[in-house]
Amino acid sequence: MQLDWGRFRARAGVWLGGARSVAVAAALTGLGVLLAAQAAGARRESEVVAREGAAIDREIARLRRANQALRDEIRALDSDPVYVESVLRRWKRVAPSERIVE
Repeated sequence: MQLDWGRFRARAGVWLGGARSVAVAAALTGLGVLLAAQAAGARRESEVVAREGAAIDREIARLRRANQALRDEIRALDSDPVYVESVLRRWKRVAPSERIVE
């Protein structure tokens, strides 16, 4: 019995073509899975960045309010003698001729 190399080559070519198609499909599937995983990671990271940005914005707003309160207190200490006296009494500061009564 003699082998028919022409028919063997034709079948081998068909088999290799199919194997090549399967390999390409597997590679594309793997690439798709990798890209999907990276996209999910990027989305989680962007959500974390958005939460941190919102927290920073809230902190900035809180600091601005505190800053404004301090400016108001400075203005009152500079211009309102009644406020100055109330602060001094709150701190239990007295004039030399006064006594603290609780």
